[in-house]
Amino acid sequence: MKPISEISDHKEAAQILADEYAALGWHDTTVTGGHVYEDADKWRHFAWTVHFAPPSKAPVSMSYKCGMAHAFPKYKNEKTQLSHPFAGKPKPPTAAEVLACHCRDWQESDCAFDEWAGAFGYDTDSRKALATYEACRAAGPKLRALGLTREQIARFADLSSML
Repeated sequence: MKPISEISDHKEAAQILADEYAALGWHDTTVTGGHVYEDADKWRHFAWTVHFAPPSKAPVSMSYKCGMAHAFPKYKNEKTQLSHPFAGKPKPPTAAEVLACHCRDWQESDCAFDEWAGAFGYDTDSRKALATYEACRAAGPKLRALGLTREQIARFADLSSML
């Protein structure tokens, strides 16, 4: 396992993340969704659900969302419509990326709310900030249900921060 300090760029980190995720052997994992939603705060976003299915463990579902700015633009020229395969949509996340994001969210929220809010520039008097913090904290039991150790969670979190 290559130390984080020796990983040179985001492409290498992405490949290492993919390889280490594949080594878990969670072959029945699926990524579904990619539809546009609007939440109660009027935030329009794309949303996916990843159903992780580790061997000999109960499946666990985790969500992944990204804003509209992550969509690939549609390209046109005078003669034909040339589009990126994901034109108007973002590239779907991989299961490894979603797992790593949840590991990072949980690891960064493994502290008191006031400390977390200060680190990320949130107002400690904000209910929205508290809801975000609690959503990050909710990843912990799911990660443990998947059978991940603290070391694996830390490794995936570190790789996620390099992507």
